[in-house]
Amino acid sequence: MRYLLLLALLLSLPAAVVKPLLNQQATREAILKSATQAASRVQSGGIFWLVYIGHGAPARSGKEGLLVGVDAQQTADSLQARGLSQRELLSAIESALAPDARAVLVLDACFSGKTSSGDLAPGLAPLNPVSARVSSTRTTVLTVRSSGGDGLSGSDIQALLAAKRRREAAEAEEAALK
Repeated sequence: MRYLLLLALLLSLPAAVVKPLLNQQATREAILKSATQAASRVQSGGIFWLVYIGHGAPARSGKEGLLVGVDAQQTADSLQARGLSQRELLSAIESALAPDARAVLVLDACFSGKTSSGDLAPGLAPLNPVSARVSSTRTTVLTVRSSGGDGLSGSDIQALLAAKRRREAAEAEEAALK
């Protein structure tokens, strides 16, 4: 929960717009529903931020990561069925956003798909890590890695601060044009 407060502070977000899904609340359906509902409330010209700190796994294709809900089991079939693909999440968010709103997703998930013994779960392909990418003209995805069991590392926080500075610069530039 302390990371939620830190991120809200870094991004200058009012507490009323921050909606955490913790532990048993974080099912595949709840993540998707909460994200699309929140994205639909972003005003014209605004920025929707989604921060996911949780488990990840590679899709069977190895081409994208899955966000793993609390109700997924550690098998390839369950991860595919109960995991939320980045593509599906991005599509749902972009469909819900106002036409000139943007989205930034920060994904702190390992996407390794490894079992507790360190082996790749059967039926999964390894995923090449991605640090930052623009998936469309409206959405930026920043994938960060945990520094261990306690969440965000110093470099992750620096990346978030850089994203905040870019957002502020874009807002200032947009205001100057009006």
